[in-house]
Amino acid sequence: MTARAMSLRKAGALGIALLVAAVPAAAQEPDGAADYAPAQHMVEPDLSGWRLDGWFDALFRYRLQAERDQDDADLLLSGFVAGGLNDADGRELGSFQIDGLVTADLDGFPGARGAFSGLQETYNSRVHGFLYSAWVETSSLLDRVSLRGGRQEILREDALFFDGLSAIWRPAGEWSLTAYGGVPVHFYESNRSGDALAGVGAEWLALPGLRLGLDEIYLADEQRWFGEEATAHNNLTLLSAHWLAASALLVRGTASWVGAQDRRQTLSAAWSDPQADWRAQVRVQRQNDYGEIVATEISPLAAVLGDVAPHWYGLAELYRRFGRFEAGVGVAARALEQDADESVYNREYGRYFASMSLDQFPLPDADLGARVDVWDADDDDLTAFGVFAGWDWQEDARLEVGTDHALYRFDEASGSENLDDRQYYVRAEVPVLEQTQLRVRYALDHSQFGNDHLFELGLAVEF
Repeated sequence: MTARAMSLRKAGALGIALLVAAVPAAAQEPDGAADYAPAQHMVEPDLSGWRLDGWFDALFRYRLQAERDQDDADLLLSGFVAGGLNDADGRELGSFQIDGLVTADLDGFPGARGAFSGLQETYNSRVHGFLYSAWVETSSLLDRVSLRGGRQEILREDALFFDGLSAIWRPAGEWSLTAYGGVPVHFYESNRSGDALAGVGAEWLALPGLRLGLDEIYLADEQRWFGEEATAHNNLTLLSAHWLAASALLVRGTASWVGAQDRRQTLSAAWSDPQADWRAQVRVQRQNDYGEIVATEISPLAAVLGDVAPHWYGLAELYRRFGRFEAGVGVAARALEQDADESVYNREYGRYFASMSLDQFPLPDADLGARVDVWDADDDDLTAFGVFAGWDWQEDARLEVGTDHALYRFDEASGSENLDDRQYYVRAEVPVLEQTQLRVRYALDHSQFGNDHLFELGLAVEF
């Protein structure tokens, strides 16, 4: 494809996004979209203006595979802390955020062919940490400019994690310009030598409620293949449109390319009518060959899934509440562009489902729900049922039991794909101290691997 053809194709995609999003309607402007006050002179900080909040979570997880006679025990410690400082007049001088996870294998590695050999078993030690964010930000140094430094995340169709700097300049209420750069974070790769990330973006408030965005991102990753070093280079181009029609309808569209190669196009809409108790959502996505950007782990599942085969995915749901009763129907489908691509993680199917729930039954603090799924996938045509019952016997305390079914269920803990999976579960959440909650969960999964048992015991503290 020539550069001119590529340019015309991108311009056409932007035109389609404009046509879809720029429908005349009564719309509201997002809060703060056109109200950026000039930065004031620095004043003496008032320490009483400090704000601090967050949470810590400790989770013990034990898994047992009866047929293979294998088990696994892990401890996961996660935490999130955010804070900021305001001056005496209430203006924010700066803020920070820290978000991370520590995992510990308590009983040794199960081996490469073990039933529970997930990403954690790819490291050389039983204890490993993941730092997702650790940044500080200020808007008080430069007029109309927000500066952020440290480990941070840029959401551009996917999450891009990097160590570096980012700046957002708002020259006027209708425009904002962003620049960022640094070293990409590799959660499942230790070598960061020769890696780089840099990007620029612009966002325009074209109409009240309608925002259009354009980003161009450069990525480099130095890799070693069979003893030889090479550097992969990628350019990611992303167009986006967000249209908020009053408070009832939100439409989003994106289109992205890796160089001149199509990557992904998405279009989604979410609608709700609180007075009539209606809500609905529709989503369509086309994924081309580039499931992941070659030069970085742009997807959190990149190390597990690798490239995703080209496919179309669609989802439509509609729900209506009648007092204490709610009913819903929906359809989801995934179609591969090449039938020969069907394999693990790359499935083709149609799914039709209906659900219902009833609050305050049979007790004032109880609720019931049921669901039916009809799956159509090659030779796997089946109808499956799921039910649950819950009881909120006191504030922030809940007991729930239930069962559900999925023809294809991805197990995030082990990175495996469970087929024709029936899950039974019971879980309880109980407050034990102020802002402290104890959580217990047991689940039994029956799939092609036999019976998997999962026991979880967690303690969460908020502040």
